[in-house]
Amino acid sequence: MSRIESHQAKANSSPKLTDSELKKIAKRHLDELTMFFRYTAILSIMEKCCNNNHIHLHFLRILQTALTNDRTTRIIRVFDEDSFNIIEVLNQRGELSKTILDKQNINKKEFKDFAKKVLKFRNKYFFHIDKVNANLSFCPTKELWDEFGLTNEYIIHVATNAQSALTQFHNHLFQDCEYKNQTYTGDDFEKIIELINTKDISFFILAHHIY
Repeated sequence: MSRIESHQAKANSSPKLTDSELKKIAKRHLDELTMFFRYTAILSIMEKCCNNNHIHLHFLRILQTALTNDRTTRIIRVFDEDSFNIIEVLNQRGELSKTILDKQNINKKEFKDFAKKVLKFRNKYFFHIDKVNANLSFCPTKELWDEFGLTNEYIIHVATNAQSALTQFHNHLFQDCEYKNQTYTGDDFEKIIELINTKDISFFILAHHIY
């Protein structure tokens, strides 16, 4: 049985979830997207505020890699075709989902196309503990994303639509428990970077040489 046939069989045999079960999964995906956007904001500030010398300091380099890895993990969890992803969540309540997507002019095919690209990317590059010579410092580069057409702008666009659709889905289905998206500008992190840029950074340089 091919992978496509396997996924189709899985979809056809997927049990109908109760409202309680669906609520937990929808909220989990929304929480993942919240963290995705939080890390995106911090990484954007690092790119804007850190000069080339600072970004190569050991602790900032580790932070950038960790945030990039975690950001990648979050979006994979939402769209991973090997798990109960956003598409399967929306399919559980088809009529409601269609109403929400149509109202927001979101095409579900976009989610399906993105999920396929994420799966290919995950299978080829993403860290798995059982892979030989797994790259523990994995950090996707622009060239790596581009191999699958996963530009940063495209990822953010799809993630924004996913968050919007899931939020409306959750709130329509569970009106007694509204999900409110958290916004994070990264202002506090920007202040830390500004402090590093304006103060004596000999300590950080020393730490870099020690490590």
